[in-house]
Amino acid sequence: MALGILIAMLSDCDVGTQADWSVLGTTSFSPDRWASAGPETRGAMVHEFLAGHDVVGMTREEVVALLGEPTTYYDRDENLGWLVGPATVSSPYGRGYLLGMRVKKGRVTSVTAIPQLPRQ
Repeated sequence: MALGILIAMLSDCDVGTQADWSVLGTTSFSPDRWASAGPETRGAMVHEFLAGHDVVGMTREEVVALLGEPTTYYDRDENLGWLVGPATVSSPYGRGYLLGMRVKKGRVTSVTAIPQLPRQ
């Protein structure tokens, strides 16, 4: 029973679906637009990025080719992290939401937002 509760709690932490990110906007994504954008505009692009790319299963290199090098540290060196969205939001990683990608054996295993995105 306790294990089931823990799994349910942990699954709530993974809010990487494009529907969740739409609260920050639905600006179309392109690698060039992302590269020249600031954190708030990048936040508005995450929804469309996730809708157009099957990120889970991609290699680190494939993600970096699309988003550029990570802008922040996310728990371990192999994980990927970008700070996106408004600077009025803060997390242990800096100003903005963390777009975090856990990487295991060279491939993305999950996408998350820290702190949790507000519900629509």
